[in-house]
Amino acid sequence: MTTPHEPHDSCFTGDDPSQRDATSADRAPSAGAADFDMGSGDVASLREQVLELQDRALRAQADFDNYRKRARRDLDEQTRYAALPLLRDLLPVLDNLQRALSTLEADTESQQGLAAGVRMVATQFADVLSRHECCRIEAEGAEFDPASHEAIAQQPSPHQPHGTILHVSQQGYRLHERVVRPAQVIVSAGPANLAD
Repeated sequence: MTTPHEPHDSCFTGDDPSQRDATSADRAPSAGAADFDMGSGDVASLREQVLELQDRALRAQADFDNYRKRARRDLDEQTRYAALPLLRDLLPVLDNLQRALSTLEADTESQQGLAAGVRMVATQFADVLSRHECCRIEAEGAEFDPASHEAIAQQPSPHQPHGTILHVSQQGYRLHERVVRPAQVIVSAGPANLAD
């Protein structure tokens, strides 16, 4: 005889845990088989999608690498040329020192001490600029280059061919490869035309 809490036959009630697991295991493959039954077209489509997503991921990684390199280059260039505005402001001071030196050298002997002092300051100033990679643009006697020279006049010259720089009115300077200020120059027009 059985108690009211015990089932009469565990086979028929479904209360046996081992049978419950077996029953659900029997049902699971049959239900899932319909979901995962894919034709060869579906597999090929999924493969194409995977390949496309892999390609997108590679392209995104390459774009990010290019961005990072470009950002590093831009930062390096900004750092390299950070002193450019300061140099543009200091160059007129150097010009005035050189003008004062020219004036003092033309005057009497009594001002030679002052001329030597100004020359020393101008030399020191030029040395500081060159230590920071700011160098003079060599111009006199060179061929005119619009990237680093600014022509303020043109005059005939029997001794220099057309396009040669005859005189530098204001020195030009370059910081690394970038022109801080172009040299202001007078350019030869070549020999004067005798027919005029």
